[in-house]
Amino acid sequence: MLDAEERRAVEAMLRRFAGRIEAELLAGEGADGDLGRVPRLLTEARALDLVADPSPQAPGHELGVWGSHCHEEGLGVSLLTLALLAEACAGFAAAVHAQGLACLALPASAGRAGDAPAQSLPLEPGMLLGAAFTPYYGIPLSTRFGQEGTGLHLVEERGKLFLSGSSHFLLAAGPPRALVCFARGPGAFAEDAPGWVSLAVGSGAAGLDLQEVGQRTGLRAAHQAHLRCERVAISGDQILQTGKAARRTLAQVLGCDWLGQAAIALGVARRALRDSRAYAADRYQGGRLIEGHAAVQLLQGTAEYDVAVLESLLGRHAAQPLASMQPRDLLGWACAARLAVGEHACRAVSNCLQTLGGYGYMEDYGLEKRLRDVSTLRGLHGAPDQLRLYLNQLRRGIGVADAW
Repeated sequence: MLDAEERRAVEAMLRRFAGRIEAELLAGEGADGDLGRVPRLLTEARALDLVADPSPQAPGHELGVWGSHCHEEGLGVSLLTLALLAEACAGFAAAVHAQGLACLALPASAGRAGDAPAQSLPLEPGMLLGAAFTPYYGIPLSTRFGQEGTGLHLVEERGKLFLSGSSHFLLAAGPPRALVCFARGPGAFAEDAPGWVSLAVGSGAAGLDLQEVGQRTGLRAAHQAHLRCERVAISGDQILQTGKAARRTLAQVLGCDWLGQAAIALGVARRALRDSRAYAADRYQGGRLIEGHAAVQLLQGTAEYDVAVLESLLGRHAAQPLASMQPRDLLGWACAARLAVGEHACRAVSNCLQTLGGYGYMEDYGLEKRLRDVSTLRGLHGAPDQLRLYLNQLRRGIGVADAW
């Protein structure tokens, strides 16, 4: 974990880079800036070791967001990075987050020469990956959520393996060259924990369809797609993990996904509050500065409270190494933080937008983008009611919680 001096140095570097994102990406016309500049900015982020890399030979493999350092040093640096990047652009932070999740889904040895997964699908330095682990909007750990039988399934037929099913709203830093998928597996691969297999597959495999979602929501700087698989042939050396190992990795990916989304929402809320205060300190209404009106002070004070609550939730276990966290504890923490996106981050951004009156909804001031971004985060990879039900199961130790 970083000491105070190291944390200040990291924050200073991240704020400088966030300034680069704003200057490069958001200086022009359009609510989300010039999205064509995202790949170049991701290259810069990779040079700063902010982006996770599938190759153990690359510095980003250890140091990037959700890199291998999380297993021994805790999640604090990754959460800090995502929050500060999101103050500039939540979509860019989501792209960095998505690449990290895909790398986290790989076993530690998957990218090393001589290992079976590396032979079937070389994981090159800088390679863009996607992680497929959620069916529709639901939670992959229980058939109680979403439609029965949804998600990805690995089926064995006459000694051959085929991947079928779907995973919606897959995030990536760009069009991924390969996917790390979590699927319900055949019994032959699940003797100790029936049902789960992780595998690597090229995005151009026959029968695999990766449909771009398009720029209809927030987080537009990140690549979003729906994955559909129809009898995609899978060889044995594409299998990464099975049984309890696959299920534990899935829990880590899901937990870090929710925590990362909450960190991004925190950055959005912080920036919205900063913009609201700057506007209120510069504009007049009724012969005095807007910041002097009690109604505006109440809106901003509530936003301060909401930001503080989310900060506290994210800091609860940030120093604990991922390797030492029990899946049930990780998922409980992550679920609570993810629920706070809707309860606190969305309210903070909405309140800050209201301090601008009707101007808050105009593209010129940037708050409408932040409202779109945080609203997308509120329902991404698990709707609030699903999360509340799941958190209740975890706390009571029933249903899916029994498996942890």
